[in-house]
Amino acid sequence: MVNPDRRTSVMKTRMRRIVLVIGVMIASACAGSPTSAPGDADDAVDASPADSGFALNADIIGGGALSLDDALAAGPVALWFWAPG
Repeated sequence: MVNPDRRTSVMKTRMRRIVLVIGVMIASACAGSPTSAPGDADDAVDASPADSGFALNADIIGGGALSLDDALAAGPVALWFWAPG
């Protein structure tokens, strides 16, 4: 017969190993490609607002209009799409 304390100790050790292996797998999956670093020349995108291909013109609630090309030329743009449910 196996000692219950020994069985508990073995189970804890196995669980620690399983958690460690899963953690290593997740970390390696999130690590990315070792051949390129962020900011490499290959990662750069050279697009001007005229090349964006977006032709979004919309009326703004409260008056006025939005031209996506003009907004992109002025700086970064965040669009929020909300539909009442």
